[in-house]
Amino acid sequence: MSTEVLCPKPQRPHKRALADIDSNALTVSKHARRSPPPLPTPSTHGQRSKSPNPPRRPSSQSLEDLDTRSAPPKKRRRLQSPRFEPTDDQCLQVNRSSSAPPWPTCAPRSKHWRPQLPTGSSVDAWLSTVFSPDPRPIPPPSDRPSTCPATLDVSKLKHTHLSLAAIQQMSQQQSQYAESQGAGSGASQNGRPGTSSPLYRDTVYNNFITMDFSGRQLPQELRDYADEHILKQRTSPQLGDEVVSKIIDTAEELADSSEGPTNKLLRTLMFPIDHTGIAEGGNTPWNTIALPNDPEYEYSIVAPKPDAYLGYSRGQQSGWSTSQYNVISHLRVRPYTQPGRGNTFPFLMFELKSEAAGGTLYAAENQAAGSGSHSVNALSWLLQEAQKSGLSDTDLMKDTVSFSFVMSHREAVFYMHWQSTEKKRFYMSRLKSYSAFEPDEIRACNNAVKNTVENALGARKTKIGNALLALFPIPEH
Repeated sequence: MSTEVLCPKPQRPHKRALADIDSNALTVSKHARRSPPPLPTPSTHGQRSKSPNPPRRPSSQSLEDLDTRSAPPKKRRRLQSPRFEPTDDQCLQVNRSSSAPPWPTCAPRSKHWRPQLPTGSSVDAWLSTVFSPDPRPIPPPSDRPSTCPATLDVSKLKHTHLSLAAIQQMSQQQSQYAESQGAGSGASQNGRPGTSSPLYRDTVYNNFITMDFSGRQLPQELRDYADEHILKQRTSPQLGDEVVSKIIDTAEELADSSEGPTNKLLRTLMFPIDHTGIAEGGNTPWNTIALPNDPEYEYSIVAPKPDAYLGYSRGQQSGWSTSQYNVISHLRVRPYTQPGRGNTFPFLMFELKSEAAGGTLYAAENQAAGSGSHSVNALSWLLQEAQKSGLSDTDLMKDTVSFSFVMSHREAVFYMHWQSTEKKRFYMSRLKSYSAFEPDEIRACNNAVKNTVENALGARKTKIGNALLALFPIPEH
């Protein structure tokens, strides 16, 4: 019968499923599992040594000595440690191929091998409750249903107190996000579309304002009026080439600028707005009393806030008489005569947009629709009240017109605002477009602005002065 020398080198046992563990196996201590296997004694015919006290180490050179000497120094010290010395119960033996050792010495080449567990132990009792005699097959992880979704207990989160600066920053970010999603400037908490939103055109139309981008809805009477008084050629000297070249340089400079410096183009001679008796206002919200409004429609027009607007001066430079000024300053009339601060009866509005900052003429037109219609409706209310007091020779369509420019660094679009008494609607009709890079169009824009200001200081102011005198003193009704 052949003999087999057990491996003296401890080996790590391979894993085996818990279901294959025999709970009736003998108890094996951890020290016994980690001890080296016994070595054969110098006996003949494979017989076991019957000596009651076998020597701990054979006198001849053993396999353990060879393994110790051939091992690295660190491993050699570990093998020579008393932890790996065989005990009296683990004397050197010869394992016959037909018999099994009393403890697992060398791990078999099986991936299901596990150390034997004692019968009746706490581990065996636990395994008996976990595994059934015929355990159900466990699906692979890819097919296993998700029965425990991830949850977050918000109640356990720490509450951090926000500072005033953090709250203001969050509010500003929320406003910027709402504007980028289409709410636009002037949007309110009730979901009303702002002037940058594509939905704002519906708000404008449903509040009796029609936007005429081609100017084809302009009546012939107003077309003739515009050609004769506003768009006419002037006999005064035109802008020189050097001045025009500086205007073009300014437009090129503003191509990459934000909205603030875009006002530089408004300060050039392309827009001659400095006149005696004319005052400029800007960036102040107007009241909404004179805005066209349909009470049956859910949303109203956003309060106008032009970047700049021209009106008549106040105080000693206004040129109004005391009687006229009493009417202008009356508490009931003031929302119509002074919608903003700095001047009275605005007649020319400017909406400026920077393309570099994401501004569009689309939003500028929406804003101008409100301020232009406000100016027309306010003057119409004044003339109608004056008619009740005996004023005659008034044309509510032609005498109430106002104008606006929507502009970027490259272009300025000129609009006329007027009302149709027959259709009971307000209109915003395009008159002309002027390029800031074309010398002839720059000169034409210069003429249009001068004509508009002169008309406001002439026939328009005379008509308004007569209405103010007719209303003095203010009637009680």
